[in-house]
Amino acid sequence: MFKEKVPSIHHATDATWSKWVALITQWAQIGNPNRPGILEVITDWPEGKDFGMSPEEEVTRAEEAPPYNKLPENEKQYTLFTDGSCRIVGKHQRWKAAVWSPTRRVTEAAEEGESSQFAEMKAIQLALDIAEREKWPMLYLYTDSWMVANALWGWLQQWKRSNWQHRGKPIWAAELWQGIAARLEKLVVKVRHVDAHVPKSRATEEHQNNQQVDQAAKIDMAQVIHECETRTAIKQAKRVKPLWYGGRWLKYKYGEAWQIDYITLPQTCQGKRYILTMVEATTRWLETYPVPHATAWNTILGLEKQVLRQHGTAERIESDNRTHFRNNLTDTWAKEHGIEWVYHIPYHAPASGKIE
Repeated sequence: MFKEKVPSIHHATDATWSKWVALITQWAQIGNPNRPGILEVITDWPEGKDFGMSPEEEVTRAEEAPPYNKLPENEKQYTLFTDGSCRIVGKHQRWKAAVWSPTRRVTEAAEEGESSQFAEMKAIQLALDIAEREKWPMLYLYTDSWMVANALWGWLQQWKRSNWQHRGKPIWAAELWQGIAARLEKLVVKVRHVDAHVPKSRATEEHQNNQQVDQAAKIDMAQVIHECETRTAIKQAKRVKPLWYGGRWLKYKYGEAWQIDYITLPQTCQGKRYILTMVEATTRWLETYPVPHATAWNTILGLEKQVLRQHGTAERIESDNRTHFRNNLTDTWAKEHGIEWVYHIPYHAPASGKIE
């Protein structure tokens, strides 16, 4: 009965029907290589055919993850919740992707252009980045996007078999999907769809974590305005050669050299006790990133969000040699980005320079 076209009077009907198809697909455990799945019956997709592909050309597909509260305690550290959003800001679209770990903090990425679906994909890339960088043995992904869940469960296989086309046309964001598919071959990934519309009375820990990443992915208009003003000020700073320009900073252009340090607040503010301060060496431009703890992980997040995304990749970073700066995690991150990280002893003002 599913082969006939579903009567539609407006777009919402099509969208609702698509969600029911995805839900039934999940329940039916699509992608069984030994039999055609229910998706073939509903949409007449040739799931049971191999299109002449050899086994080694098959695309690795993600398995379905169990509910979060059913995960073994020692595997919850490999869990990430993902989400993305998009909003019209002025004459442009602005998207934001977020990754939430129940045992860690939020990783975010935001740019102009594209859509909320694109942001969902970027969130998956962020999650894969974390798992690969830290050499996780597996990754449990939780998302409230049916598009992401179904793509990872089996659609990637369909698209690969059809040469990344649908009805003779390239699928949307084909290059991004191909990159994700290639990374799935090197990492065990299990995916679960989370219902985003659950009453608080029935919300589980899984839903609460999904709400956390949903809040992290929302676009803060006040922050957008602040970033616009910051970019304007940065452009003005680049045009001015300061009086202290010289010495060991003479060979660096704007944004290429930074000095960083943590300061401690007299009391905790909104759960944040420390501030990572980052000073651009040639202009003394200051960036700050409040965190609850001074850790290597938070140092990397602060540098990526406040320096790399707004000023470009640095060539040199100077800091003291305490453990939140000098450790294997930051060393690996600096090498991956081609950054020279120079250390000096703590509380030594002549070596610390402008950051003091």
